[in-house]
Amino acid sequence: MKNNSKKHKDLVFIKYLKSKFFLSIIFLVAIALGYTSTHLFYKNTAVKVKTLISSEIEMIKKSQDIKIQQQLYIKLIKRVGPEKAQDEFQHSGIPYNGQMHLLNHTVGDYIYNKFGPKGITKCKDYFSSSCFHGFIIRGIGNGKLENVDMMMRECKKEGEETLRRCSHALGHGFLAYEGYAHLLEALKLCEDMKGRVPGFFPDFCYNGVFMENIWGLHEGGPSSDR
Repeated sequence: MKNNSKKHKDLVFIKYLKSKFFLSIIFLVAIALGYTSTHLFYKNTAVKVKTLISSEIEMIKKSQDIKIQQQLYIKLIKRVGPEKAQDEFQHSGIPYNGQMHLLNHTVGDYIYNKFGPKGITKCKDYFSSSCFHGFIIRGIGNGKLENVDMMMRECKKEGEETLRRCSHALGHGFLAYEGYAHLLEALKLCEDMKGRVPGFFPDFCYNGVFMENIWGLHEGGPSSDR
């Protein structure tokens, strides 16, 4: 009887081990399949997104016509949003030159048209702050100094560093707005901002005016009127 009882217990134990073994195998297979499918999903998705985003950038690189480049850039901006589009543009390997600086004005112009003066904080400090420049020029053109005050106040809300960038970009915008032959008038606008927006950095604005005068970024090269 004892032997039969022992054999019975052994058989039950063996069945228990077998069931655990098969459950473990099934569990491991399920994990492997899940990992593989998830990995493939994210890999394929990443490749697809990268291909879509890169295609517009690659087409921009192949074209020399800034109007075509602007159309492609706007297409990218509308699809992925202005902030992500700026990151793509910055890290695309596009050579930094006057035309690409002007092209990046496109995103600033787009942001202003879509979000108004408060949208300036969506600009990133790429390509010599050209998003800020495009944004500010559009703002000055639409509402002159009233819009400038609003834009600078929005910059101030984001902290001193953002206000410094905006103050510098404003100097570029003032000279482009006044014209390259009117450097003193642009500097006067920087000076006037001190009393209009508390905390404004006039020195950064002056620097923007002088930098614009030297490099002529808004015309893609030095102006004959500088």
